[in-house]
Amino acid sequence: LWNLGQALVDAQNNYGVNALLSLGVAINESGWGKLGVSQITNNVFGMGAVDSMPEGADKFDKVSDSVVGFAKNFISRG
Repeated sequence: LWNLGQALVDAQNNYGVNALLSLGVAINESGWGKLGVSQITNNVFGMGAVDSMPEGADKFDKVSDSVVGFAKNFISRG
């Protein structure tokens, strides 16, 4: 979750999703960004993952892309 602050604030400004709420979800879903699946997929929100198959999580080029995906598609629906 290092250096993610600007992406969280940008998502807040663009999609109206509170940056601290997003950070809290990311912390919870990714174990502070340390869970292997979140590191492999750059997905700190667990989007697309299920407990029985976490490797099925949506994949992103950068962690900041998962912030946008979370804010735009999962919370505000664009």
